[in-house]
Amino acid sequence: MLLVAMAGQTTYSYYGCCFFGVIELSGIPLVVVDLFHPKHKQWTQLAHSNSAIEAVNNGARALFAALYMLVRAFYFPYVVFTQVLPDAWAVYSLPAAERASASTFALLFIPTFGVLFSLLQWYWASLIARQVAKLLAPDHKPKHQ
Repeated sequence: MLLVAMAGQTTYSYYGCCFFGVIELSGIPLVVVDLFHPKHKQWTQLAHSNSAIEAVNNGARALFAALYMLVRAFYFPYVVFTQVLPDAWAVYSLPAAERASASTFALLFIPTFGVLFSLLQWYWASLIARQVAKLLAPDHKPKHQ
């Protein structure tokens, strides 16, 4: 991620606010969700012993899932495929003398990682969707006990 940020510092700097700002909105409720994760036993016990804290945790989980789907599963790939890739292609199609400071490496590196990160976002979105489906599904007891 650091290499992508460094490589895009000049050529794609106007996308920085999107990918390192707007996209990170889903990380805010994730901090709360992670705090009350079962790996933090004392925080988990606190959440289970206080209904208000448990409500905050459950609200943060729902908000995280919704924001993740909106900004990472949909908006992130939308920007990559409808803006970054066409912009990169348009600049790459120019003669080298007209590209200003846009190196061929930057024009290929950033869009390639944009596509790869989009695939990663979709993979994580599928994991979140499975967790949501499991949460919303009626309880099924195993047939063999």
